[in-house]
Order: sequence, then C-alpha cells, then structure tokens
Amino acid sequence: MPTANIAVTASSDDALQAVDTTVSVNTASVNLNNASAWGGFRFQNVTINAGSTINTAYIEIERASTSTINVVIYGEDVDDATTFVTSNNNISSRTLTTANVAWNASLGGSVGSRFQSPNIAAVIQEIVDRAGWVSGNDLNLIFDCQGGGIQIRAYDNAPGDAAVLQLDWTESNAPPTVTLDTADASNLSSLPALAFTGTDAQGDTVRYQVQISDASDFADGSNLRDNVNYLQSPVGGLHPNGLNELNWLGNWQVDDRFGQSFTATGGILDKIVLAVGIDEADTDGLCLVRVYTHAGTFGTTSAPLNAAERNDTPTPGWLAQSESIHIDVANGPTGWLEFDFTGANRIYLTAGEHYIWISDWQPTSGIYTNTIEYSSDTTPTHSGNAYVDGDSVNIGPRTDFDVFFGLFEESTLVDAVSGTDSGFAGTPDNSDPYMSGQQVTYTVQPAANLVVGVTYYWRVRGSDPSGSNSWGAWSATREFTVTSAAVTPDLITGTATVYQPAIVPGSVTITPNAIAGASVVYQPSFSTASVTVTPNFIASAEVVYAPALMATLVVAPNLIAGNSVVHAPLVINGWAILATTITSTATVYQPAITTGSVTVATNLVASSEVVYVPAVTLPSAPTIAPDFIAGGSIVYQVILSLYALSVDRTLSVEFEDRIYVVEA
Repeated sequence: MPTANIAVTASSDDALQAVDTTVSVNTASVNLNNASAWGGFRFQNVTINAGSTINTAYIEIERASTSTINVVIYGEDVDDATTFVTSNNNISSRTLTTANVAWNASLGGSVGSRFQSPNIAAVIQEIVDRAGWVSGNDLNLIFDCQGGGIQIRAYDNAPGDAAVLQLDWTESNAPPTVTLDTADASNLSSLPALAFTGTDAQGDTVRYQVQISDASDFADGSNLRDNVNYLQSPVGGLHPNGLNELNWLGNWQVDDRFGQSFTATGGILDKIVLAVGIDEADTDGLCLVRVYTHAGTFGTTSAPLNAAERNDTPTPGWLAQSESIHIDVANGPTGWLEFDFTGANRIYLTAGEHYIWISDWQPTSGIYTNTIEYSSDTTPTHSGNAYVDGDSVNIGPRTDFDVFFGLFEESTLVDAVSGTDSGFAGTPDNSDPYMSGQQVTYTVQPAANLVVGVTYYWRVRGSDPSGSNSWGAWSATREFTVTSAAVTPDLITGTATVYQPAIVPGSVTITPNAIAGASVVYQPSFSTASVTVTPNFIASAEVVYAPALMATLVVAPNLIAGNSVVHAPLVINGWAILATTITSTATVYQPAITTGSVTVATNLVASSEVVYVPAVTLPSAPTIAPDFIAGGSIVYQVILSLYALSVDRTLSVEFEDRIYVVEA
C-alpha cells in the first residue's frame, strides 16, 4: 500500500482567518483561540489516483503555545485547491466537504511538540472521489475553531515546523505514467513536435493530454501575478499635487506620480489594479498607468530606464500605457480600479524580468486641491520598491513604503487531448488510444500562435480508457524556446500536399519536407547566412513551383493559376536567362529581384500561350545540379550559384512525365 507524508511548502499555504474575518498568510502561527476563527492548510501534489481507497489519513501539527484544541476538520470540496489570499473570509467562504472530523483534546508535551489528529480518511476520500480529481492535484484542509485555545506553528515560523498530511491508501487500476522524450530547454520552431511515451502497468492503451503555456503554472486567461495588499481596504496616504502649468501635451501637470517595481511571471500585460480615492474637494481628471523598462537594483533602487530629472512631465519612453479612467468628486469611481491595457499596449512581459509601473494624474485644472490619492503600506514587504516620478523633493526610488497594486497577466494555454484534437501521431500505432510503451508526438497547431523569442513550458499526462479510465499524474515540466516561425503547409489542389521547409533565422537550414500525396516533392537542404523564403500559391494537380531561396534577397511569391506546366528559364552559355513558353492558360507574376549586379524588373504577363521572362545578365556562369527525385510526378531542383547569390528553382513536369532539366 502506498504512503505519503506531504508538508505545507509555501507561505500562503497555511493561513489564519481571525474573528474579524481578516485573513493572514504571512504568519508564524495559526492561532485558533476563539470560536469563529478558521485555519487553512494546503497540501500540494497529492499523488493519489482517482478511485483509490483511503485507509488512514492524519494531519500532524506542531504546538506553539497553549494546549487545548477544539476544531472541526473539513476538506475544501474542489478538484484542485488553490492557495489562500488576504481577502476577508477567504477561508470560511470556501465550499466544504460533507465529511468532517472533530478534534477536541488537551495536548500534552512542551512547546514544539507535534501531535496527530484523529483519522480524517473520510474527508480525504470525499475529495479523491470527485469526478475531476486526478493524481497530482492539491487539497485544502479547513479547521473550524469551536473554542479552546491552540497556536499551531506555520511554515513562516520555519519550514520544518509546518503541518504535515500523512496518508495511506490502496490503489485502484492505476492510470499510465508519462515520460517526456524531447530534450529540456530545446530551441524549436513555433510549430514544434514534442515527443513523449506513456506506460500503463496493466498494458492498457493510452490517451494523452498535452498542455503548453508561457506560464510555468499553466494558468489560463488573466491571472493575478504580483501585488501589494491586493483587495485590502484602501487606506490612502499618497497624492499628486496640481501645478498651475500647461506644458506637456496640453495637460495640467502634477508634481508626484507614484509607482512600484514588479517581477513578471510571463504573459500579456492585461491590467494593473490600483486602490484610488478622492483626496480633495476639487478632484476632476483622468488617471492612467504606464509600464517602463526597469533600471537599478530591484527592491532598493528600482527606477524607469532613462528616468527624467526632476520635472513636472512624466518620464518618457514607456513600454505601454493603460486606458484612462475619469474620476471626479461627484461620480467617482473610487476603490480598486482596473486600468486596462488594449491594442498595441498589451505587450508581452518576459518571465522573471523586472519592470516598473508609474501612475499619472491629469487634472482638469491646475489648482492644488484637484487631486486623488493612492493607498500605501508604510511597512513595506514587497520584493520591489516604490518610485516617485515628478517635480518634488520626493522624486526617485523609495523603500519606506509600498504602493497598493495588483498586476494581471494573460497567459497562453494550449490544451490538447488525443482522439479529440489534431496534431497527435504514433508509430507503429497511429490511432488513439495508443499502445502502451510507444513514443507519441504532438505537433503544435498553427492556431496556437506561439511567439518567437518566448519560452514555453509543457507537460503531458495519460489516461487508460479501457482500464481505470482516469488521468494519471502530470509528467515533469520541461521548457522550450521558440527561435523561428515555422512555415505552414501549402496545399496543392490536386493529388499532392507539399510542406514548405522550416526556416531558422541567422544560420538558415532548410530540411527536406514530409510529403503526402501521389505527387511527391522533396525540397532541397539549403544553408546560408541570410535567406527569406516566401511560399508560392499553387493551383495545379501537376505543377509544383518551389520557393525561391536567395542569399541577401527578398523574393516575392509567384502566382501560378491553372492546370499548367511551367518551364524554368533556360540558361544559355552560362550568361543569360531567356524567355520560355507555357503550354496552357496561365498568369505568371515574376518577382522583382535586385542585387549588386543583377536587376530583374517586375514583369506582368497574361497570355494564353507565352510567358516572357526578362533577360538577366549574370556575373559568372551558373552551376546547375539536380536535387532529390521521387514519386509519380517528378520534379528536379536546380541550384544557380553566383558570387554572392544562390537561387533555388524548381523545374516542373510537362504532361506524360516529360522532364525538363536545365543544363549549363
């Protein structure tokens, strides 16, 4: 029978809700000395499979002082419990399990002694029996104080003092385990193929769920990522002062703008929420927030990059600016106000990077009493520091207070399930659910819109539909960085599908394609220092026209329309590219090509029989070589090599598979 001892491992995972309903998460002890007090304890990564039987379960605590405990222990009745926050009633307002166990005892021993609760197996059983429970989820235990007096040491006193959940259970038919095969910290394209292997102990077939996110916690949508006293009651304390000046974009100016440095989790800047109030009798104006690149030492001298000298105008060079909110005495609004970032201001915040936000007040008049107030904490605990931007002596980094705020980032989450979503493939078994023990790949689909330069995290879990029919634990998390934009497939209307090659900027390598269809085409391998490839639009069952690959050149797409055969330009005597003909109705747009010694003007031709190609004089004799050939409809690739110019053309196939090959 498996067992586990799971300790509280984070500051906010043990919390106290006092009689006045306020919640403390950074506390050395959970003091359950009065009826109506509540305690909360969160245990992460509980690896019990759905359907398992809980034999015994206990919570072990360490006594800080006093010795009488009188509580009722519940679980939070959710699939995957979240940590505690400082909003009022955050513990008592959670949905509780029906099962509960009373713990009413006088505890002996000295301060620091540890004690074990009665068996709470029924509480844990109710949670793991939920339809949405999977191995690896988190669970909360809730203590409802009935009186008595006990102070339970918390994680913040010392990690070794934290509460521990002790479990003993019997497994059901266990779901599969999954290992990741694609290397960690890989550099991949924006449509990567991620490989993994699921193994089921009973040999059941495996269904997979893949998650990919720019957030390491795989959160979806807009999430609170950094804050100072978010949603606590505003207390005021900071206010800009109006100046009787109109000297920046026609706005009345103020002498203090308050802000705070912060650390990004990784995601789109969605909104910053501030605690704002009316400070004077003449308040009327616009409030907004700007985000800047960080400079200085985070937490002590944080400042915006290129911070302005003392001035009554804002520091220029911000990365993003929120929408403004109109605030006045008569209509407000006040309290926690959401400043949304829209359009181009929804910038990507890099995970682990420091930034700084600074508010701005634009009053409708320059009098001193037209101002608002922001809330501050004069006992700073935030890892960043406050900053004042303006004209007063207070300007610069400040470590004597923090400004109340909440930062929300919007995360990307790809959540794909085999058998439901596209992109999964296996060998030899290529149908969902897949054989246990075989490698499967998931290719990210274009709709995911992964961004070049961003690091993404990924994980996989498996279920066994013919066995326990439950999801196993998530695999370990790995990451990859998108270093190039993948080229999506071009579909030829007819019997062939051609995939354009993947292109990696910088030192470019183009690998042969995976090809499907009766007409098979291999793209050539091609490496150079600077290549731009624009895929062609192709509408033909017979003709394939590959992208032109040119060192230091940008080549626009060619348009081929109709069931036609297009002949590549002929090279005569190694010097000139002359006109050739076409044997079917077609319109061909030739690209404009400009290089040091070769210029080809754009040539528009609309003819039922003839396509004219401009003559091009080359600086030296080209070298022409065939490329890979395969399939019923055969295509020769050729390479024209000049001093600083490599041109990759595709010769097409005339009817009855007659092949035209360019030779110098």
